[in-house]
Amino acid sequence: CISVRCCFFFFFFQAEDGIRDFCLSRGLGDVYKRQVVSTQSTWGIWGVFVVSLMVVTLSNFLNMSTPEMKAFNVIERIQIKNDLKQLASKVIKQLVIMRRKSRNGETLTVMDAADLRRCMDEFKLVNRAYKSITDEGTSLSEEMTRQFEFLKTEIKDIHREQRMMRKLTQSLLQQQE
Repeated sequence: CISVRCCFFFFFFQAEDGIRDFCLSRGLGDVYKRQVVSTQSTWGIWGVFVVSLMVVTLSNFLNMSTPEMKAFNVIERIQIKNDLKQLASKVIKQLVIMRRKSRNGETLTVMDAADLRRCMDEFKLVNRAYKSITDEGTSLSEEMTRQFEFLKTEIKDIHREQRMMRKLTQSLLQQQE
């Protein structure tokens, strides 16, 4: 009686294909595997959902709020002010060197003037970077005023350079005559 039960238990006849199987029936899902595709698509949808949540959370975490942006601007201004101090000291040092040379009767070289010009240009660039840092609460009129000030200083620089070039050209023409 026990052997009959074991044989009945282990030899289960699957009605669809007429296949005898030694283990218990696993149902018709093993014969017709339709469930795998839907399982894969479900996991894919969940994966896309989880990744999109991670992207949204990360982007919200990386965006600065208004108080954070203002604090960042203050820190950036402090750093640029330190850079301005260093560049101003370079300009003053170059001016002192040139003044000492002129007082001692030495002739100023083109390299001295070029060094002074380079220091001044670096100072102007950093100064413009300092002025360009804005808070988020600035109005349009304040921004326009700042931009016009930038243009005004650039035009003054161009006029000054043109005057220097004109003087240089005149002095070269006078030397040739």
